[in-house]
Amino acid sequence: MTNVNIMRMSQLYAPTLKEDPADAEIASHRLLLRAGFIRKTASGVYTFLPLGKRVLAKVENIVREEMDGIGAQEIMMPALQPGELWHESGRWNDYGPELMRLVDRHDREFCLGPTHEELITSLVRNELRSYKELPLSLYQIQVKFRDEIRPRFGLLRSREFIMKDAYSFHADQESLQKTYDDMSEAYGRICDRMGMDYRPVEADPGQIGGSVTCEFMALAEAGEAELVHCTCGYAANTEAGDCLARPTVYDVPMEKVATPGVHTIAELAAFLDIPESSTVKALSGKNDEGKLVVMFIPGDHELNELKAARVAGGFTLLTDEDMEAFGLHKGSMGPVGLPEEAYVIAARSLQAVPKWVVGANEDGYHYVGARLGEDFQVDEWADLCIVQPGDSCPSCGLPLDGARGIEVSQVFQLGDKYSKAMGATFMAEDGSEQPFLMGCYGVGISRTMAAIVEQHNDENGIMWPLTVAPAHVCVIPLTVGDDEVQPAAEKLASDLAKLGLEVVIDDRKERAGVKFADADLIGWPLQVIVGKRGLAEQKVEIKRRSTGARRDIPLAALAAVLVMVAYDMSDLRTVRHIFQGPKSDWSVMILTFALTVIFDLTVAVYTGVMLASLLFMRRMSELTGIHTCVSGEEEEAAAHDIPLPDEESVPDGVEIFAINGPLFFGVADRFQSTLDAMETPPKVFIMYLHNTPAIDMTGIHALEAFLERRQEGCRVLFAAVQEPARRTLQRVGILRAVGEENIYPSLDEALLRAEEILEEEKRK
Repeated sequence: MTNVNIMRMSQLYAPTLKEDPADAEIASHRLLLRAGFIRKTASGVYTFLPLGKRVLAKVENIVREEMDGIGAQEIMMPALQPGELWHESGRWNDYGPELMRLVDRHDREFCLGPTHEELITSLVRNELRSYKELPLSLYQIQVKFRDEIRPRFGLLRSREFIMKDAYSFHADQESLQKTYDDMSEAYGRICDRMGMDYRPVEADPGQIGGSVTCEFMALAEAGEAELVHCTCGYAANTEAGDCLARPTVYDVPMEKVATPGVHTIAELAAFLDIPESSTVKALSGKNDEGKLVVMFIPGDHELNELKAARVAGGFTLLTDEDMEAFGLHKGSMGPVGLPEEAYVIAARSLQAVPKWVVGANEDGYHYVGARLGEDFQVDEWADLCIVQPGDSCPSCGLPLDGARGIEVSQVFQLGDKYSKAMGATFMAEDGSEQPFLMGCYGVGISRTMAAIVEQHNDENGIMWPLTVAPAHVCVIPLTVGDDEVQPAAEKLASDLAKLGLEVVIDDRKERAGVKFADADLIGWPLQVIVGKRGLAEQKVEIKRRSTGARRDIPLAALAAVLVMVAYDMSDLRTVRHIFQGPKSDWSVMILTFALTVIFDLTVAVYTGVMLASLLFMRRMSELTGIHTCVSGEEEEAAAHDIPLPDEESVPDGVEIFAINGPLFFGVADRFQSTLDAMETPPKVFIMYLHNTPAIDMTGIHALEAFLERRQEGCRVLFAAVQEPARRTLQRVGILRAVGEENIYPSLDEALLRAEEILEEEKRK
């Protein structure tokens, strides 16, 4: 009987390529083709070969588990959608040429769906009639289509792609917000489970619509999206984020300066020998009513036309002819001497700049030192710019970092955009007919596959995380067809498969170098090399693809090692410490070996894993320090190196509780006992998590229990919560329960707020 957990390279359809395809521009496109995961069918259209299909299935299963876990129900809608539904919503023309349209033999219009808002709204509008049937969340995993003008980057921008889209229906905003939060948290877990480095970022809704949306961006140089992020956790798409630019002041008296041949900001800055941030850029346009609108932004920034349109009620840049008609000079516009009918809007960042370097509204001349409020006036201040690295973070004020990202998923609050347009209503509790409030939530399945490869690769090939790899372990016998190496490799593969690992055995009659190169190219997370020399010593060699680390491991302990490595997917810590670690680790190894001899491999493995886990938990518990700054535990604080203020600098009624190390089940009891030991409940309780890298479910329950049991009138503040602990607390709702107004990036800021709270209490 064939073991379904074992694949054979001799039978696997995985045609690898020695050379990079000529049209492959980025790593994921190049490697997925070379490693035999996909093949190009047409421009932007791909076939998924067996290995690619296995990865897709794992991505889909992770998504399904998270969707099912929050109560969404899976359906399947057709890819072919009637055009009349798109006419109802108004998107048939608005969507543009990317909508793949076709006509049947009866001249009826259809499209191949890039998304399914129209169809899902049509599906439920005659089925959901009462608020009692709400909320409802439905999802599907479906092929979608988009007629890209230039398909590129392989699976990142294709004409046919696989996507999970979910839709929710609600009677009120509170219900919509809850599902939106649940979906957002689920999307974070999806990214975590697939080993992605990502950021949830503020975004623009685009063609989908709605007013509230968040993109989940996988950080990668190949990403088409530009984003900014901060150590405090803030992140945004540069097109959607709040721009807090940092213009500089050129502090000189008001003067009209001749600037012959100067028409651009770069030329002006060079002419005056000042930074571009000291200049002000002018842009002129018309709003939807035909009114002249002139906008001013910092010279080192670009106008965000979407923001401009929202502020001005539409904004279309003037042509050269239009500018001449208004008496404006291209390259020399400024706020001094503008036509009377001009409505002036300026970026908020310029509000703090008292003197501007601007055009003089005369060709070949500019003003320096033009005084805001004296030489010119501004009618309206607004956020107008594309945010860029170096701008101030809207949350904490620190300079923003820049990155590129791949959008792998997005959540939207659609409101009643589609339900109103398509007449989808329900009977509310008061008996009135109301349009549904809707949410939309998408995950790019095939795009996520490519994004993972963009983050996990090197010059030799792909490095799949275990959760999405086509198989966990590749067993490589160095000789095939003999009576020693191949039988040993076959038995080893079978034993590992019995333990639940997915195994591939490279039983091809190829040179060892070819097998090693293909194993690295395909990206099997773990490689086990079986050779005559090693078998003579009862050893095999294992290699962790993500690190390149190689070790000779006794056969008796191999399975235990591999299971532990599979459990701890981040590194080869278990393997490294086998030979360099403490005696307790060696004790586990010896016991594992003995149990293998006396009983069998399975008994040895499970016993070894259990003992190793107990040792790990004990060590982590010892490394985690828990104390307060006023409880008299100064020695423990010193031992664990937690910097805390002196007792004298902490006001009476304030307690700082610090955790140094992971808050997990091994220390949860100590956490609770320290809390219980407090003699007098404080007025303000500061949870200082600067050195807390992770929190497990037991730690979460301990925090929840503390929040539920706190005395009435006790305020809880969180300080310096670091990633990924912050993401964990966000997903489980603890930060939401505490309130964003009670979360501070540093202990100093939390202490200042605590003092304010105490003063407010005194005034009462």
